[in-house]
Amino acid sequence: MANTRKRIYNTAAISEGLIKVSPAMPRQFVYMDLLADNTAVYSTGAQSANGNVSSSSLTNQPDVPRAVKISETYAYTIASIRTASAWVASTAYSAGDEVEPTTANGFVYVCTTAGTSDASEPTWPTTVGDTVTDGTVVWTCHGRWFGISGDVSSDFSANDVITVYGSTGNDGDYTLYSVTYDSGTTTTRLEVKSAVTDTTADGSIGVNGLNSGVKITIEGYDQYGDSVSETLTMSSTGLTTAVSGNQAFLYVTKISWDSAIKGGILVGMTSTIGLPVNIRESGDLKFVTINKVPYLGSDFTVNSVYDTIKKTSGTISANDDWLVHIEA
Repeated sequence: MANTRKRIYNTAAISEGLIKVSPAMPRQFVYMDLLADNTAVYSTGAQSANGNVSSSSLTNQPDVPRAVKISETYAYTIASIRTASAWVASTAYSAGDEVEPTTANGFVYVCTTAGTSDASEPTWPTTVGDTVTDGTVVWTCHGRWFGISGDVSSDFSANDVITVYGSTGNDGDYTLYSVTYDSGTTTTRLEVKSAVTDTTADGSIGVNGLNSGVKITIEGYDQYGDSVSETLTMSSTGLTTAVSGNQAFLYVTKISWDSAIKGGILVGMTSTIGLPVNIRESGDLKFVTINKVPYLGSDFTVNSVYDTIKKTSGTISANDDWLVHIEA
């Protein structure tokens, strides 16, 4: 992807995605815009086994040499949410019937002993599994479930913590009470232990550590045309904590994984930059400014393998102005 703006001073040669600095010019000043941190190079849903994808399916290639990161994605779309009719006084109920309080509280109550409801509404428990007697009916408290199309029940277990994202009113973490698959509606039902107050069926679900231990190998080349390969291992907190690499990729040609992927993964770029300039040692880097704010060279280091500068801490966002001052 081309930069939206690029201003380069005191450089000997310029080409798209490649900047060579002349050894005859002792000082180099480089301005450039950057793609946003974590811009996806590739994102995939569930995969049943090991596999790979080549450059034709990869997008958002680094605008300057960058390190890459891997994380899990919110890959499960919420297609439905459990609801029930409001409770009615002095009414016969059969085992299996479901109701909600006349003032909804985020839970559903299942009739576990048939009978007739009382003239007055009971005080509803809010702990899943607790019961309440209502006339001659016994109700058991249940959580709502988030419905996912298809059978992905093997991807989840009771007591897993799921994260809902992008919903109208249910964003947050939930602990699963049960996981079932309803073949009649072809829906995986994730019943949760806490209240779900909004019945709008939208948003997505992710799970921390769903792909823990899966190895992702990224291949490509750097700004000098040399091959680069790095293998990163998905963490147990892959949804909230990305795993970052150290190599600087100018172009990614292939991404592969060593075992089945549940849900989905994202391979994106980090804010660690391998600037495309040759230097001899770390002392050659004099200073960096970002948006006219000076940065000392302490948070930039020389990658001894590829002889490039890279940023090792901090965050660089899209459209930041960089000024790099190097003395060779």
